[in-house]
Amino acid sequence: MPRLLRLCVALVLLVAASAPALARPTAQVEALTQGAIHPPVETEAGLWYRSAMGLVPYYGQSVRVALLDTGTDCGLPALGGSVGPGQTFSAATNTNPCYDGFGHGTHTAGLIHQACPSCHITIYKIMDDNGRGVEADLANAIRQAVLDHNQIISMSVGGYRWDDNAAQAIQWARANGVLLFASSGNDSAADPYGGILPASYAGVQRIAACGPDGHAASFSDWAPNVWMCFPGVNVSSTFPRYHVALDDDLGISGISTTVVLSGTSMAAPLAAGEAGTLLAAGVDPQTALRVMETTATGPAHSDRWHVGYGDGHEARALEYVWMHHLGGRYTRPEMLGGQTPPVEPPAPPAQVWSWGAGQTNGRILS
Repeated sequence: MPRLLRLCVALVLLVAASAPALARPTAQVEALTQGAIHPPVETEAGLWYRSAMGLVPYYGQSVRVALLDTGTDCGLPALGGSVGPGQTFSAATNTNPCYDGFGHGTHTAGLIHQACPSCHITIYKIMDDNGRGVEADLANAIRQAVLDHNQIISMSVGGYRWDDNAAQAIQWARANGVLLFASSGNDSAADPYGGILPASYAGVQRIAACGPDGHAASFSDWAPNVWMCFPGVNVSSTFPRYHVALDDDLGISGISTTVVLSGTSMAAPLAAGEAGTLLAAGVDPQTALRVMETTATGPAHSDRWHVGYGDGHEARALEYVWMHHLGGRYTRPEMLGGQTPPVEPPAPPAQVWSWGAGQTNGRILS
């Protein structure tokens, strides 16, 4: 029997404080989002995270990031041409990776793009139009992302059943130098049911959600193995140009290409984006992780309100790289007048370690 996943978004309508929370989906693996505001509110309240984590429009080497989610509206102008199709593994009705029937993957793609304009985002659809999927698809998508020479994998999904295939795929990805980021979960607990997966697999950076006060969000899971905290409360990002299932779940009418969501689903892609920016600046993957730990803000604890190394801060991380690792060899970030240079996928590395019997002519066997 297939093991089920969910997205890291617990559906709560934020438009009115009195709105009741919707029933939590029963599937074991779904998307991890907490809520939405519609119509779009392009205000400081929805964009607070940009200054909180010091987002800067730094353009360096192009970096490949795999997004494992519900698909993405790849042609959305706000994504700047940085998103392209990878492969579909889910049982979604529309199998095009560049179609997002739920809405979640377009939002997370926008957050990666905001944090890393140099990132080329490849979409792997592992969730259906209801935000549900199975762990076999997660494992196969991780392997395919490595075969496609992605350097970072972002996963805003979660479930509670251990899967050897997924654990092995993650270890293979790490052996190839790939960084993996995943949402910690929205159960407001420390390791419920032994810890949400894939965030709790060895080799994955487990990301909690924090609010404007720098503390972990009330809904965010926390535990000693949470790595860092990134913005995940009232976060504005991109949304599909057509009606999607998340509109219905949240009681939203009309079409908008920007919404505000909350959840650890929002935090993980921002972490992946900061890592991508550091790779774009020229450091290696392990150095990128150590720099993110060193330059995090706030207290480094694993209690209810302060988790892991603290809160991610991209500008501090870039400055640290400039001072301590590259000797001033890259140009300090500057505003580019709103013009986004085209993002081209980087040339693939010369070698990817073989997965073994599961790999045939670049395709993953079930």
